[in-house]
Parts: sequence; structure tokens; C-alpha cells
Amino acid sequence: MKFKKVTFLFTVLVVIFLTSLKATAGNNDSLPSHGYIGDAADGWSYTQHYSGIRVSIYWAPDMESFKGGYGVKQIGKTTDVTKTGPRYRIQEYTDLTIYRYMNNDDIGGQSLSLKSTNFEQYTWAGKGEVFNAHGQDIVSLMPDVWTGTKEQWDLWFEGGRDGESKDYRNIPEIFRLCGAEITIEDFKNGIYVERNFRSGPGIYKIFFEPIIYPIVNGTSMVMTLRDLIRWEEAFQRGDISTSDGNSILTQLAPVYVFTANAQFLIEDEAAICMKANSPVYHAYYGGSTSSERAAARQEIRRQIQKGGKIYDSMGVGVVTPKIPDGDFDIIYNSEIVTDKTIKVVSNKENEHEITLNHRLFKSGYKLEDLVKVEYYTLDNNIVKDDMFVPGELLVTTAGSERPTIKLNSGPEGNKTMIGMKMYFKDGTVFPQGKGDRIKDHYIIHHITLKTGDTAPVTYEENFSAVIKADQRGNERFNVLEGIPTNETLYANVIADEYIYNFIAEQITDKVEYSVTVVYEADDEGSENENGSNSDIKKTYTITKNYSYWQVKELDVYAIKEAVLNNGALPNGTVSLKPTPEYHMPDIDFKDTSNHVSTGSTTITTTCSSSDPGEMYSAALQAIPSVTVRNDGLSINGKTILSASSTASHGQAPNYQNLKSSKIGPNILYANNLEIPVTLSNGLYESTGTITYERVFTLNNNGPSTIKKSLTINPVFVHTPVCIDVNVSDDDVYNQKVSPAKNTSTLILGKSFKIDIKNSGTHRNIKGYGSRDYTKYVKDRTIRFPFDTYLGTNMGGTFLNANTWYSLKELGIDNNTSSITFFTPTWVDEDLYNIEIKTIAINDSQEGTKAQNKANTDASYTAAFISKPVEVTGRIFDFAITDIDDIAWQPFFRQRKGEAVHTGKVFYTGPNNINGVKVAGRNYFFPVMPGKNDVRGYHERAVKLGYAFKFELKTMGNYYDKYDFIQIMPTFSFVDKNGKNRQEIDLYYSTPENPLIKIGSDKDTLTFSMKLDFKYRGINIREFEDTARAMYILRGGIGNYTLDEWVKGFPAISQNGVTFARYWKILLSEPLRSFIGPNINLPEAVDPNKALASVQKWYGEFHLPSSCLAVPKGTDLLKEKNLTRNSPVFLKDGYIIVNFREIQVINDDDFSNPALKYKGEKANGWILEGYNTNQGGWQLVEGDILAYYVDKRANDDITGAGNY
Repeated sequence: MKFKKVTFLFTVLVVIFLTSLKATAGNNDSLPSHGYIGDAADGWSYTQHYSGIRVSIYWAPDMESFKGGYGVKQIGKTTDVTKTGPRYRIQEYTDLTIYRYMNNDDIGGQSLSLKSTNFEQYTWAGKGEVFNAHGQDIVSLMPDVWTGTKEQWDLWFEGGRDGESKDYRNIPEIFRLCGAEITIEDFKNGIYVERNFRSGPGIYKIFFEPIIYPIVNGTSMVMTLRDLIRWEEAFQRGDISTSDGNSILTQLAPVYVFTANAQFLIEDEAAICMKANSPVYHAYYGGSTSSERAAARQEIRRQIQKGGKIYDSMGVGVVTPKIPDGDFDIIYNSEIVTDKTIKVVSNKENEHEITLNHRLFKSGYKLEDLVKVEYYTLDNNIVKDDMFVPGELLVTTAGSERPTIKLNSGPEGNKTMIGMKMYFKDGTVFPQGKGDRIKDHYIIHHITLKTGDTAPVTYEENFSAVIKADQRGNERFNVLEGIPTNETLYANVIADEYIYNFIAEQITDKVEYSVTVVYEADDEGSENENGSNSDIKKTYTITKNYSYWQVKELDVYAIKEAVLNNGALPNGTVSLKPTPEYHMPDIDFKDTSNHVSTGSTTITTTCSSSDPGEMYSAALQAIPSVTVRNDGLSINGKTILSASSTASHGQAPNYQNLKSSKIGPNILYANNLEIPVTLSNGLYESTGTITYERVFTLNNNGPSTIKKSLTINPVFVHTPVCIDVNVSDDDVYNQKVSPAKNTSTLILGKSFKIDIKNSGTHRNIKGYGSRDYTKYVKDRTIRFPFDTYLGTNMGGTFLNANTWYSLKELGIDNNTSSITFFTPTWVDEDLYNIEIKTIAINDSQEGTKAQNKANTDASYTAAFISKPVEVTGRIFDFAITDIDDIAWQPFFRQRKGEAVHTGKVFYTGPNNINGVKVAGRNYFFPVMPGKNDVRGYHERAVKLGYAFKFELKTMGNYYDKYDFIQIMPTFSFVDKNGKNRQEIDLYYSTPENPLIKIGSDKDTLTFSMKLDFKYRGINIREFEDTARAMYILRGGIGNYTLDEWVKGFPAISQNGVTFARYWKILLSEPLRSFIGPNINLPEAVDPNKALASVQKWYGEFHLPSSCLAVPKGTDLLKEKNLTRNSPVFLKDGYIIVNFREIQVINDDDFSNPALKYKGEKANGWILEGYNTNQGGWQLVEGDILAYYVDKRANDDITGAGNY
């Protein structure tokens, strides 16, 4: 018959769900991620063709632990899984997961912390690394990041299809991608295994976040949506800067759209403080106009703020294996009597609620075949397996539903019996209800209700204490990595509102009832079970157990204070007192005096049947209820122990209600705790205690106060300083022939600037990086290896060579970046290094512990930099001061034949060597027609044979015996209008040789010069002071005494010095004086060297009156019958003398001149304002004087002469 068929099939051990429940799919969904494609500025780009997901796996014993962050373990490592790999070599990245970012985000989550691949390589998992049991590449099976559907992702992570059992077939391989191992069963059941440890059931969560590979300000990165959001937050705070001032949102808005839409939550996820994206929000960026795109960016900006849809719900999917959450599995099979212990929690009616999962062995029936299920409770004390006693119907439910039934708990360890009956549409009832045994009428299940541990319960320590950087929730620094002094901290303790010592004792006992049941025979004489019709009387002894709870010990403690100690705190400690928001626990205790009411224990009753079962049932029904009352206890309105009357067994203590709530984040909190400015760098460990004081006691069992230790994070103090220096480069004034490379040029007698920046790149941690560090600078110091002045000239503060100076003591505050210094003339020309330090505010060693550019090593408290410079001399102020031509005497002399000078001088131009115009310079090279402003002489040039007197100055190390000025004159011809310039050869005659080419081997004439002090306006003291300084600097000269040399040296200069040929001028020591500064000098300066540091050189030059000019290269040997008037000789024009090639020779090294008037980088002719555009003449720089080509100082050569 049908019943037998069912009975047989129920024993097959293949279990399926008969309910309408589906295995829950992942907490994720996705939308199409087609982003706007447009142009970005240089250094900014992204592409959808490179993508992946960041996978992180966590385990916790329960959901509360996940939410609070306690006892949570990351399984394996965070792994970026990508089919494509990165777009370029990654330069910066994070390995932060959504859980690290967002756990406890309501009180302040994790901020951005970028890593550089210069120090820690970026790794990822791709194709060809992990294969499943079928040989399939697990990464290749992964859906496309941007277009994958929810069903595809669910299938990859969970297996099966929606509505079917999830087999989690890929989970072991996904764990292997993260460097971990697990079985499918352990994953489903939440079992955490480590070495020999095996946990009880907990919860696994897999977080997966879309990743994209953008180029951000020229840096190749990998980023999740949460990375992008935290980057934008850091940018808005000023923690991150870019070279063009733009942010990722400004330049690459579509990356937010891609990573947000690719995954979002469909359920709240408390572990990461995120919510379901409901109704579904679709991130968008685009538009045909710039204004439309700007509006879209603004919308994204709103949604990535806390509370926005993108921030709260998007950029992540979560996989959490779920099993049906019923308390007990009901198996429909009368042959199997199940037994399970269930931990339950009572409700306010003092009853336990149990949820039943229907499970059914394959039976040939389908879900729709089951009409209903009835549930009965049976008295476990009196029901025997072979005696049927009707139970109490609890609930009737449709077959597809999971019922919740309510049971009153018995004493600990006692069992409750549940009986069930099934009704099918075809009329089958199972069990059928035929027979005397209890299992003929019900499917029997024994359930032991376990209400928790009844041993003495004391407070379990579970505190959270932190010391972090202000402001909470937006911390500028990660104190575990580094925080500067003079920044502020906050201290925060999260603890239970109260702690307790609670011991409840269960009192168990029993009461025996004597019940006499009388069967009265009816008058019709029906027989009783003995075959007679007389009355029957039976007495039963029935025992009923009872129990109740009473409180033995109770002490409740409220928060008094928390004390946190750390060297980074002001005075090393902070005491946190509860704020007024804190409320003392409200304790309501009832001491019950009468715990038990049994009623009468001797009872007589009647029964209408003589059947033993019926008479026994009548005895049971006659027994009164035993009522019990516990002691009563509630705290803050939550009942721990109910004093209400209950039948037989008092409700066990509700230890869940005993557990205190956590205080709010502002109860034990203090901020603006400034780190002492002078605190040394280093790791400062934390200690602390929280003290609770007793506010209620029952029997005065516990101490009056309880002090517990706090585990608190340490604080790493590291005050950062950076330095970057730029020394102004005066190359435009550098007249050296071979200047040094990669240095800044400093010019003697000229000011220069040093720009000192307190900004730079420091450690790549939160709050540091590339920024300005002026806030942390105590002082800056500088040391020059040569004498210097602070300021633009010698009127400033003198800074002695090789001495460290405090800029602050010099009156320069730390915010001043540009500082002007002056190089005095007596500094030796050489290569030097200027040293500068930036000293941190917590430095205690006067900057001696300094690291190059930035103190990235916390053992250093200063940053230093050394800048190479080259100090160079100068050659300048070339001037013609006199011309012997009688036509020019009125120009230079006040009276004919007298020494008194008019003060008129020809200069290179109107400027000094610094390019600055100088008042009083009115006459400029070349000396030529039109320059003589004496009436009647205006159009005069200079006749051949007349000499011109000149002078020039140098600055630098050119005061020794073997230092010279060498001038190499060149000559050109122009016609009478100054046009048709050409190079020429010059010839002159001597009695021995009528034609000698200037510069040829035959040109051996030398010339001497006597310095006429009076006629040249030279004060003899100039040369006496020169002689004195020369003597002292050289430690004596020959056999001269000082006085002898002071008198003798001017005489040498005046007696005559051989110095020139027509093609070369060589000015030497007798033609040089020292004119450097010699008054108001600092004591540390040698006045003789200072005087010698600027030199004045005197010279003269002429072309002979017999001079004849021919075009360059003319061969006069081919000419016959030459006379002065021969056509080959140039006439009716001018010979221009050019001194462009003026060299300074140092230490007799003629092969390597030290300076030139026109050096490699600086041209003194141009600096002093030489003008080549004068009167239409064809001039070049260095042209200084025009001789008539055919007018002479004498008329000794006539046209009749032969050559």
C-alpha cells in the first residue's frame, strides 16, 4: 500500500530542501560600465582594457566580531586578480582592502596610504597560475570586470545557479589565489583552521573590488573605487598635490563610473558600514558640452562623499556562505528519532523560540504534495515509547513554510519532545495514528534546550583604546607610521557601559503527588477490565520536577575614568572622564521570598473509563501546575532574570541581556592633545587603564573598584623636515674662459640669491609625502666656505668663512625663502660647496644629526644640502683716458701742455660691468670722427704715430708677480664714410727695413712705457699702498725692506717697463695697482688681501706714423716701384684698432687664460653697452679707436721715396 512505499523511501539518506528557501547568492550586482571617453591633460590617462578585481578574505567568529573588528582574521593575502595584467609598470599602489578602509568607518576608517614600487614591488595573480580539479584556469573562468553579470559572478564564486544548492566549486582555487588553503565544507560551515587549531562555526566573507590602472599625474597606479575616493579626500585636504593642480576626478572622472558600476551591494553590509544600493543608483559621466560634463563631475563628487550612493553602496561585492538559519532540522521519518541540543534565548514572555528546518528524504512526493504539518508538544516526564498520550497541538503550518514554535524550557539538560504529523494531498497521513505506541501517532524528536552557562559570570574584557592623529575620522597621520611633534592627537576608549560580577544558582527539586482515580461502574452493568461491573480505584504516585533561579552574587560597576599614558601626550598622560552623555546603569533587583507553589499533593479524581491508559491520563490531568518564581534582575530595562510566575521551571538567566552595550564614541574622548614640541623622534609605547567603580552590590562580594589594563597602540613620533636649495646662477656675468659645469656662478663684488625651500618629498606615508614642512622647522643654518655678507653689499652683516650661522638669529624667519648675499672681492676664485641645514623643532643636537635633503630616517633631526658654486673674477671698465694727438689735447686737457685733466674718458658703453647705467659716462668707443666735442675738432680721428693711454680693472686672484693682462690687437679698414670694412695687413718701416709686416717674424720691435703719475693723474700713494700690500702678502720681496720697497716700487713703474709690440700688449706688475676695499673691514679680513683683490692696469698703444695698410693677404713682393702713394696702399679712410681679445693671465699660464673681456658665457663689451650702430659705420664689438689711414704725426715720408 502507499504507506509502505513512503516508509521505505523515507529511509534513503539523500537530503533535499522541501521549503521554498533558495541558497542565498552573493551580496553583489553590476551595471553596464560604459564610461565617457575623452581627452585628458598630459600625464593623465586610463583605459577600460586593463582591469581586475582585488580579492580579500576574512574570517570572524560571528557577525558582531566582524562589525566591531574584534577577532577578525585575514585569510592569506590581499590579491589583485587580473586577466590583462597592469597597463604599465606600476609605480604607486595600495594593498588596502574595503574591510580595512571601511570597518568602523562610522567612527573613522582607514585613509589612503600609498606604497612606492621603488621599495615594495606590486604583485598580482593572472592566467596560468591556478587550475581547478578539471584542469581549468580559474582566472580565465572569471567574468569580465566591466560587463560581467551578477549571475556570472555568483557562479564563479559560489557555483550552482540561483535557486539551486551552491556547491562553491571554485572556492579552494580562489583561496589559493590569495595564498591560502580551505575545503569547501570548512568554507560553508565557517571553520577556520590554522596548524593544529580548528575553530567552531564562524563566518567567512570574500570581498571583491574592481580595479583599474590609471596614469595619475604621470604616475602609473592601480586603484579600487575606495582608493580613488580616499585619494580625492587626501587631495582636497592638501595631503596630496599634483603638478598641474588637478585631481583624478577633474581629469579622469570615468574611472569612478567604471569601478562603481562594476559591483555594488544589494544588501546592507554592516562589517564595512555600507548599505544596499536601493533603489539602484547608476553612476554616470558624459555629455556633449563641457558644462554638461562639469555637472556630471559635480554629481560624482556629491555621491563619493560619505552618505552618497557611490560612497555607501558601490565598488564592492561580498560573498558570505549562508546555511539555513533554523535551530533544528526536522527529518520526516518515524524510524529515526533525532536528538539535538539547541542554544536558545528567551523572549519577553519567558519562552524560547525555535525555528524548524523541514528536511525530507526522497519519497516520490513533491513540495506541492504536502498539505500541512502539525506540531505537538509532549510531556517528556511521563510519555513512554510504548504508551500513547495525546500531546498539545502547538502550530499547524503549510508544508512549504518554516514554523517557529514556542517552548517553555525545562531544567538544564532536560529534554522537550516534539511530535509531528504530515498530511499529503493524496490523503496519506503520516504517521497514520493506528496503534498504542507514541511513534504510531507522531514523528518524535527530542530537543534539549540549552540556555547557556550557569557558572559564575564575570565581565569579559573587551575594550578598544586608541591614540590617533586628529581629527577623528579624518586623521591626517597614521601614528603607527609617523606623526610630527606639535601636531595633535586624540585619545578614545570604547568600553562597556558597565561591568559586573553575577552568579545565579539554579535550585532544583521535585514534588510527589498522590492521585487516586476512581472508576464508577455504570448502572447498566458494563464490565470493567477485570470482567466485573464494580467500581475501580487506583492510586498513582506522580513526580514533577521543578526549578528556579536565585542570585547569589551581584556587583555592577560603572565607568569612573580611563587613563592613557604615552610619551607623545602632553605630560605623557591623559585622563578621560565620562562626559554628561554617559548614564549610570539602572539596576532593578527583586529578592523573591516565596519561590515555589505546588498546590495540594494529595488528590482524588474520577475517570469515565476503566482503561488503564485512560485512568492514568485522568491522574495526569488532575495534577495541579507547579509554579515557580525566580529572583528578578534587569539592567537598563533589559531582563536578565525574570521574577514572573512560570510553570515548573523558572526561566534561565538571559546572559545576552546581561551583556552591556558599548559606550558611544564621545564618552571617553579627548582631542587637540598636542605632542610636545621638543619630544625626540622614536616609538612611544602606550599603557593605560580603565577604572570602574561599584554602583550596586547584593552581598558586597566584589571590590569597590576594578581597574583593567588597556591595550593601546603605540605612537611613532617623527618630525619631518625637507630642504631644497637653489643658488642663483650669474653665468650671464661669468667671463671665465672655461667655467665649471653643473655649478652656480658667483661673481666677486656682486650679490646673489639663495632660495631655500622647506618643501620636498619625505616618507611615502600618510600626512608626509611631497609637501611643505615649514611648520616643523625650528631654524635653518648656513655655512659658507668663504667670507660673505648678508645683504646686497658690504653694508650688510659680515659672515665669516667656515662658520655656521642661524638664519633666525640673522633675522630671517623660516617662511622666508629667498635670501640675498654678497660675495666680497677678496674671496679666492675657486670651486666651493655652500652647506645649508633645516633643523626640526624637536632637534636637541644643534643640527649635527642631519640627513641629505630629508630626514626620512627618524634617527636624524635635520636635513642638509650642499650646493656647488664657482666664484669667479671680473675684467671691466676698459677706458681710454688720453690721446697724444694735438687735435685731441683740448678734449683731455684743460689747458695745452698742462697735466690737469678735463675728466673726459672714453668707455666701452654707458653701463658698468653689471649692465647698469652709470652717471657721468658720456663718451663711448670707438674714438672716431664725430666724437670730439671741442669746437673745430669734431670730425677728427687720430693721426698715425700718436699713442693713446688706456686703463682697465680686474677683480680676483690677479695680484701675484706672474699675473698679466694680454691684449691681441686686430686691425680693419673702413672708407671715409665708415663703410666697406675689410681686414688688412699693416706695414711699417725702420732704417734697416723699409717694409716690416706687423705680426711677422721680422716684427721684433718692443716698446716700453713710463708711467707718468702726474700726467696720468695717478696719486703716488696708490702705488705705495700697492707696494706695501704686495710686500706683506708675499712675506717680503728680495732683499728689500718694507720701506725700501714702498719707495722703490713706484719708481720702477715710472722709470719704464717694456710691455708691448704692435701685435701684442702685455701689462705686468709694474703697470698694476691695487684698488680693493681698505676701510671698514671686519677684523677677520686681511686688509692687504682685500686691497689686492681689485686691480687697476695701465697701458698705452700706438701705430707707427710710417704705417701703411693693404688688404689682407696682399703680396707686396709682386709690386714694383712702391711708394707711399702706390695704389696698392689703402687711402682715404680709417684704420680701426680692435681690442676685443683682452685676456687675464693667472700664474704665468698663457695657454689657459683665466678670464677674457668676452668669456665663454659673458661678454663684457655687451654688458657695458657697446654700441655697434654709430653714424652708419660698420663696427664690431671691441673697436676702440680709428686712425687716419693716410694722415700721420709727421711728414717724414714723402711721395718721392722708393721702398
